[in-house]
Amino acid sequence: MGPVYIKGSITYPVGWMMKQKDKRDEFIEILIKLGPTILGVKPAEIINIKLGTLLDKVKECMGNYPKIDFFEIKEMEKYRRMQVFFYHKEALSKILSQKVNRDFLVNLGYPAEFNLHRYLQILKEKLLSEEFPHEIGIFLGYPLKDVLGFMGEYSLELVDIQGWRYYGSRKLSEIHYRKFVEARETFKFFLKEVDNPEEFYYHLKDY
Repeated sequence: MGPVYIKGSITYPVGWMMKQKDKRDEFIEILIKLGPTILGVKPAEIINIKLGTLLDKVKECMGNYPKIDFFEIKEMEKYRRMQVFFYHKEALSKILSQKVNRDFLVNLGYPAEFNLHRYLQILKEKLLSEEFPHEIGIFLGYPLKDVLGFMGEYSLELVDIQGWRYYGSRKLSEIHYRKFVEARETFKFFLKEVDNPEEFYYHLKDY
């Protein structure tokens, strides 16, 4: 038997304790990455999560927060991970229902009448197809100009890469990026004040 850690009258192998700490650290890292979406600043996020207890823990945690929903896209067998799309229902609906974004999506086959469930259903179908849906940038909160520039729809110059590719004017992209970074840092600080991060939603009313 290897080194042990004694807590009260219970003895744990140190290796087991380290694995539990690693799992907790991974869980916290995922929550921090989801922070901007949890706060409604970033409408959605895609994360590849290890299959097993970590995935179950994240799904259970996020499933208890009514403002967030998610769906599994596909299992990445080679890496033993599940690709999951998380979204803030109100924030994503607001972004997708904006006329310029909706008109853009309609041209790509989305319904003219906005329906969040149907839009996400179409996105998932495209994500599972052979042709990647670059319009996903809109769902993730990137400016339309950057999505159009990346797709080659307009001859906009690539001016920077930070979080995603910036095309044309740098200002709007930087504003969005700063908002996402600030929200992530805010949520990271918030988690440090929470006794049980798995129940963060009980303490969000002040944020």
